[in-house]
Amino acid sequence: MALKQWALRWAMSDRWWLHWQRRVGASNATTVLTYHTLGDDEEPMDAWTVVKRDAFLRQVDWLRKHYDVVDLDAVVLAPSADRPRVVLTFDDGHTGWLEQLLPIVKAQALPVTLYVATGHIESGEPYWFDRLMNLAQTANQSTLDLREHGLETWTVGAQVGVANWLVISGLLERLKALEETERHACMQTIEAQWGPLPKRSIRPLAPLTPQNLKELAASTFVTLGSHSDDHRLLDRISLAQARRSVEASKQKLSHWIGRDVKHFAFPNGNFNAALVNCVRELGFSTAATTQQRLFRAGEDDLFSLPRISVGRYDSMDRFKWGLVRA
Repeated sequence: MALKQWALRWAMSDRWWLHWQRRVGASNATTVLTYHTLGDDEEPMDAWTVVKRDAFLRQVDWLRKHYDVVDLDAVVLAPSADRPRVVLTFDDGHTGWLEQLLPIVKAQALPVTLYVATGHIESGEPYWFDRLMNLAQTANQSTLDLREHGLETWTVGAQVGVANWLVISGLLERLKALEETERHACMQTIEAQWGPLPKRSIRPLAPLTPQNLKELAASTFVTLGSHSDDHRLLDRISLAQARRSVEASKQKLSHWIGRDVKHFAFPNGNFNAALVNCVRELGFSTAATTQQRLFRAGEDDLFSLPRISVGRYDSMDRFKWGLVRA
């Protein structure tokens, strides 16, 4: 492992990183990054989606040395540019946007695009996947028995950090594959078994409020986009259901912030041609996926915009490698 880390650090030195950047043609492409939320550096949250604030600041500082940081509207107006460009996007709509991200945006005049799933904003209740991540932050090793749902037993808390996250993420993927009614029943079992357990001293993942979104929208450096209303995987429901979810999200968000919403991100990155047409028909200018590569004007469609994911456990070297491996 130490040898691999050393090799990656050597390969990601400034000289070699610029070589890889030229090799993949990044100077003629736009790099779109996907985050979810930011958290306090000292908070022991085992969740890939919660990037530490200081790690994000280091990433932004490095990006600004090598890219122009722009918003999505700039990419729509000019799909190609003379200098490498990067767009910073965030998904879902967590309180970390207001508490951690917005102060950075204001202090650094940092353009960001934030995709909001409006259902949990309206209800104030976290989606099932956030509830699961909150429940899994147990203070002690804990075992979950899901055999009645055709799943296995799951033990979290035996280790911390990335090892613990691999267990949690494995459970998330198993639940994601279930039908909605079975997943709901499974979550009831999880809440019954893990709900009463003592948790670490963390700030649980929680949704913003409509008023919070207004505060975010007041910044000229914040672009708010839609991420559907219910965060269901749109290619696994009927096209009519998907259209209602996308349209409801656009309408609610526009009402809350007092302006039109022009950008969309597919939940989990799941999309198909029919969904692309649907989003286009509803008046959006772009639609983002989770395809892990660069956006190249003339080759890629703005309605299937690729994005590169960034998470809590990405070292600086791994972050830099992600920018040039696509």
